[in-house]
Amino acid sequence: MEPFATKILLRRLHKKHLDIQVITTDRSTQLKALLKEINQIRIAKNLPPIKHSYDVWHLVKSVTKDLGTASKLKSCETLGIWIKSIRRMMYYAFANCQGNPLLLREMILSIPRHVSGVHNFPENQLFKKCLHAELDSERDKPWLREGSPSMKKLVMAIRGNKDSRLKDLEMMTEYQHTSTNESVNALHNVYLSKSYAFDHPQAIV
Repeated sequence: MEPFATKILLRRLHKKHLDIQVITTDRSTQLKALLKEINQIRIAKNLPPIKHSYDVWHLVKSVTKDLGTASKLKSCETLGIWIKSIRRMMYYAFANCQGNPLLLREMILSIPRHVSGVHNFPENQLFKKCLHAELDSERDKPWLREGSPSMKKLVMAIRGNKDSRLKDLEMMTEYQHTSTNESVNALHNVYLSKSYAFDHPQAIV
């Protein structure tokens, strides 16, 4: 349904001569394939391609969910203390990557290093050190140990299966969200429940 609706919508907007530069969706492989197909057609017609951007919230949610599950393990209890901070660091990286996929990747991959107490990354090309001020030596929050079960779970959550989440980062440099549309759809469902079928005239009242 989503790819079909997206194709119809883009076709209607094109007929209205509206210039679509960016389209933001969830991390759907079907929509990714559709936008790739549409852009091939646009390029063949000498039209600029539409940039396909992913909503960053979906990735942060997936990582947070994996961390929450891992933190319930006895060997990873310390990881639970860091979940809120990790989520904030991810949003900060998305908001401050300046549209640069390499900078975003390096910022995201620096998170496990940060929570282990390492704040300088000379091997990086762009993100050489954390941007926060000097941290107090006396801390209540313990650092995660390199190679510990908590650290392994964190790295796995950030990277995803076969680095799938890292590969998706290049589509999240615009710091886009679909929350406004989802709020409208939620309100729409209050009056037009998905449990019932409505005719078109009823749906547009």
